Amino acid sequence: MSTDTAQDQQDEIDRLQAVLDAKNAELEALRARLGAENADLRHRLEQFRTIFDNAASGITIQDSEGVITAANQTFMDMVGYDRDELLGLPATAVTHPDFVQHTRALVESARRGGPAAFHYEKKLLRKDGSTLWADLTTRALAAPDGSPRGFVCVLHDITDRKRTEAAIWESEQRLRQLVERLPVLIHAHDAEGNYVFWNRECERVLGYKAADIIGNPGARALLFPDPDYRRRMETLHGEAGDFAGREAETAAADGSVKTILWTRISGEHPLPGWAVWETGMDITERKAAENALRASEHEKKLILDTISECVLYQTPDKRILWANRAARSLAGGEPEELRGKRCYAVWHGYKKSCAASPCPVDQALRLGTPVEAEVEGEGGRTWLVKGYPSFAPDGSLAGAIEVATDITGLKRSEEAMRRARDLAENATKMKDEFLANMSHELRSPMNGVLGMLDVLLDTDLDAEQRDCIQTALQAGEGLLAIINDILDFSKLQADKIVLARRPFRLRHTVRTVCNTFREQSLRKGLDVGYEVDVAVPETVAGDEGRIRQILFNLVGNAVKFTHQGSVRVRTRILRKGADPRLARLLFTVTDTGIGIPADQLDSIFDPFVQLNWAKNRKYEGTGLGLGIVKRLVTLMGGIITVESAVGQGTTVHFWINVELPD
Repeated sequence: MSTDTAQDQQDEIDRLQAVLDAKNAELEALRARLGAENADLRHRLEQFRTIFDNAASGITIQDSEGVITAANQTFMDMVGYDRDELLGLPATAVTHPDFVQHTRALVESARRGGPAAFHYEKKLLRKDGSTLWADLTTRALAAPDGSPRGFVCVLHDITDRKRTEAAIWESEQRLRQLVERLPVLIHAHDAEGNYVFWNRECERVLGYKAADIIGNPGARALLFPDPDYRRRMETLHGEAGDFAGREAETAAADGSVKTILWTRISGEHPLPGWAVWETGMDITERKAAENALRASEHEKKLILDTISECVLYQTPDKRILWANRAARSLAGGEPEELRGKRCYAVWHGYKKSCAASPCPVDQALRLGTPVEAEVEGEGGRTWLVKGYPSFAPDGSLAGAIEVATDITGLKRSEEAMRRARDLAENATKMKDEFLANMSHELRSPMNGVLGMLDVLLDTDLDAEQRDCIQTALQAGEGLLAIINDILDFSKLQADKIVLARRPFRLRHTVRTVCNTFREQSLRKGLDVGYEVDVAVPETVAGDEGRIRQILFNLVGNAVKFTHQGSVRVRTRILRKGADPRLARLLFTVTDTGIGIPADQLDSIFDPFVQLNWAKNRKYEGTGLGLGIVKRLVTLMGGIITVESAVGQGTTVHFWINVELPD
């Protein structure tokens, strides 16, 4: 080997050694730097662990399946688990069941490439079963391929904040419910005058929903259609400060007008966003009542000032509070001049109450009931004074109302009427006595005349003489009937008829009356009959003569006004009372005669009234018969009625009370 070759090899070895030394030095430097970096990394890791374990927020690290792989002490304190118990549990184990699905959905979204970080609030479930609210910030940890290989979660305990928020929410809800359900209208405006609040009472009273008013620039035009009135309302809304008692005529949705009494309280109690807010009360009915009361008071005053009676309202100590125009005119003073004065000083000039004669007002105040009395006034005038006590709502005596009427003329008229009545009564008495005496005086000689005519008929007379005597006898009997009617009528007028109570045979009485008209009915071709019900006792007690008189008048009229057909008398028991000795008999007299016009039915029982048959004077009489019949029926405790039609006949019903013998 040549020297040059060896030298070249040595040079190459030296160069390689130098390179190796350099590399070793570089390696030592790299090892020193790596050791320093490892020490720094360990320091940083220790710092991170210190921060991780002592962070005020709870921190967990989860794998891609949501299983907890690490957790700091704060989180373990939050959920009540030890490290050994917690690690390896899925995050859903410490999640309230209400939020489990939501948590799983977020993890699945991140695994599928969704947002790598998300923030939300959820409720955690402690080991002991209690709950707490946490604010979570979760970030996905990416693998080299970009897929999430886990999650880090930072949690803050917000349970106290949630409780506060819940309490505030509940308070707001209670306040809102109170505001919405209070029977008070509440509305609010912002600084531009737009409505920002309209409670339920506003909706109920005015009929507009909150959606119709809040934020509606035309809301004021709805509520105040009159532009001038609306401008006045807007001016009031723009005024500063609070006020109470502002009345606003507001148009309701149904077209009616409501009177609202508003009170502004936003000055003392400002609310954010509510530049002006007011409470209101619907006083529409109260205003209507006040207006009606004012109108009523005006009408009452007008009426009291119009009437001629003097009317005063006084306190219990007799001081005048009010007097109507008649009283003021009599006293010669105006209302302000009379008010406060005592009534006895105004009317009589007395210094103390009217003690000389009892005062109706004093008595009304003392007794608490209305009292009236006649009081003699000055100048011979007589007053009817009425005192009425007036009571307060609590029942205490508030005063008295005095009403005085000048009855001087009335007293004089009463005296004149009393004298006229006495004269009329005396005249009536004299008339009755005259009628009774004249009837008696006429009946006695008339009976003598009739008796002599009967005797004369028994003598030898030719046909013409006999006919004349019979005619005179019939005329005398008619005159005697008239005299008897007049005598009975005068007795009835004077209430001097006394009914008898004697037993008699009713069937015999009815038969006798019907037989009396047998000859007259035979001449006219009439069928006159009677019927007495088998239930009617054979003997009853009463005034047989008056019953016969009633039937005689009714049957006589029936025969008189019937030209063909029949006349029937029916009698039956109408009712028996609780007393077996008393009974009520119903009589019915029916004929087929000429009938009575409908316009005369109501007057046929009036004295001296006869049927008006124009110029036909065929049926003449006094017109007293039916009047006497009605009075006799009434005396016997009964009632008489009549049914009739012209050309179809007449039916008369009457019932009377009788006694039944033992």
